Amino acid sequence: MADTKISALGNMTALAGTELLTGLQGGVNLNTTPAQIATYVQGSIASSAMTQLSQTIISGSSTAQLTFTGYPSTYRDLQLRISGRTTESGVASKLQLNFNSDTGLNYTYQYLVAQGGVVSGASASSPASAWCGCIGGTTSAGGCIVDIMNYRDTTFNKMVKATGFSNGNIFDTSSIWLSNSAITNIVLSIVTGGNQFASGTVVTLYGIGS
Repeated sequence: MADTKISALGNMTALAGTELLTGLQGGVNLNTTPAQIATYVQGSIASSAMTQLSQTIISGSSTAQLTFTGYPSTYRDLQLRISGRTTESGVASKLQLNFNSDTGLNYTYQYLVAQGGVVSGASASSPASAWCGCIGGTTSAGGCIVDIMNYRDTTFNKMVKATGFSNGNIFDTSSIWLSNSAITNIVLSIVTGGNQFASGTVVTLYGIGS
């Protein structure tokens, strides 16, 4: 089959071979035109696109927690991207989320830590927050990506998947908020009490999909 090229905008620039793309979403008719395929590709890109909803850059004094509210309910998932460090002593600082002002024992989490070639893990069945990765402590900056899946849904419990890293440490977490409520309020803070996000830390919230 001849090569097929699709530009970054999803425009079809060459189309050859009747078997092209027959595996796409239920199969594509053998008579599918380049324009129809381009439309499909553009729609797929749009359905998974990320939209920046807010960004906080901490400057001056440190901040104990960040609250996100007032974001639209038109996306499928939310994602937090955090880069920087905290005032906690050490190379890594664990992060946590609370939803809709719920600080009760209505969460679960499990995690894996890779540190210096050694992997360990643990879980908790009734903590008061959803753990969500880590960033750097006082001695090293770090970064974390947190996915909050299906946040607007009212059928299932809410799931959070996060991976954080700092100076050779990788902290991978999976958490559940034991509620079927749509998430309308998010509070991000540090697991170890009394610590804060240091100046220069950047926290960005994205909406994903539709």
